[in-house]
Amino acid sequence: MMNGRTKCGRGGCHRERGAVMIVAVLILLVVTATALLLATTMRVEVRAAANQVEAMAAANAAEGAVRHVMAVLAREPGQMPAAGELPSEGVIVGDAAYWLIRPAGEGRAGYVAGITDEASKLHLNVATVEMLGQLRGVGRTRAEDVVAWRTPEEQAMDLPGAGAEHYLMLDPPYLPKHGPLESVEELLLVRGWTPERLFELADFGDTTGMDFENVIEPDRPLYELFTVYSYAARADAINVNASDERDALRELLETELSAERFSLVWSELGFGGGGGGRGGSGGPTFESMLDFYRRSGLTGEEFDALAARLTTDETAASAGRVNVNTASEPVLAALPGMDEASAAALVDARAGRDASEGGLAWVVDAVGDDRLFEAGPYLTDRAQQFTVDVVAIGATGRAFKRYRVVIDMAGDRPRVVRFDDWTERGWPLDPALREALRSGVSLEEAVALYGRLDR
Repeated sequence: MMNGRTKCGRGGCHRERGAVMIVAVLILLVVTATALLLATTMRVEVRAAANQVEAMAAANAAEGAVRHVMAVLAREPGQMPAAGELPSEGVIVGDAAYWLIRPAGEGRAGYVAGITDEASKLHLNVATVEMLGQLRGVGRTRAEDVVAWRTPEEQAMDLPGAGAEHYLMLDPPYLPKHGPLESVEELLLVRGWTPERLFELADFGDTTGMDFENVIEPDRPLYELFTVYSYAARADAINVNASDERDALRELLETELSAERFSLVWSELGFGGGGGGRGGSGGPTFESMLDFYRRSGLTGEEFDALAARLTTDETAASAGRVNVNTASEPVLAALPGMDEASAAALVDARAGRDASEGGLAWVVDAVGDDRLFEAGPYLTDRAQQFTVDVVAIGATGRAFKRYRVVIDMAGDRPRVVRFDDWTERGWPLDPALREALRSGVSLEEAVALYGRLDR
């Protein structure tokens, strides 16, 4: 009879027990591997979440910086912020810090602190062939192509420059726009313009079409010398050339000047001696506000106090004027009647001035009447559109954001004209700052050590 016990013969039970052990070990290995995988996944998720939180902190700091710039600019409409009014280097906001940067210029690579006045550049929809063509790297041919691209088709037929027959031969083919450029990057659609020519500061060894007496050496990439955004808006300004606004001009001058000074200025302007008579038809015409100033007999102080309320424009807004208080030497040298020597004289003369002071009268003393008669219609002392290039980084250096924003301050409220996320272009400042943060250095200490742009 069987007594209920199982007999194992020839090692059978040992084999069964060994198989169970192997299965148990395999299960243990699978469970361990799964646990390790989950632990690694959780670690990656935690790190990704931390990076995302830091990226959000950097983004919030960058967006806050743009809003702060708008608030500062709104305090003094039409002017650059005064020195020290707009903190720009290593501004710590919560768990992030930001910098406001602009190209260093003057042939130097890198950046300096601050924002960029769009009126410090040449407007691609206003600049003439001569103004554009004098810049080395552009030349007459490319300048003519730009003007032909932006000119209405019926007028462009009589201009030199590439026409539809050129663009239709490309792969893929397209037609010239025959309308205003909407961005500086649109130049890449125009014949002869390449990314290297537009975005890099280099000696192309290129003298094609450089048949101008005045050849200007750019001090920064051409991209940074051009704009399509600048315009001056003075909706309530008095047009000194309009006969139907002559009485308003007279009233303004009588209010702001003494009786003796008014009588002299009114006579100098050609409106009649002794202050007699009311405005009527006819009268003198002024090419620019600088022309008005040099013919008025006003002192520089008197003119600068009045200029914001006067204009020579028939429309409420005029595009493309260059701000003499912020423009670089190459831009000033490209204006009619100017050259590199007179542009250098202007830059030297304004060296002791704060750009926020504005004003045009000082320009006459710097370069004289003759040059300014030609350049005057292209000059302004107003700054109403700005580029804010902001870089922000989180407290541990894990994430950063870079935004480039064009702001229009000419209306009743600030308006963002263009917003670009430039984060993918890489970290533009000192790499030592990021390395210090990633190695555990505090945000305050890292900013103090490596956050200065003029190091």
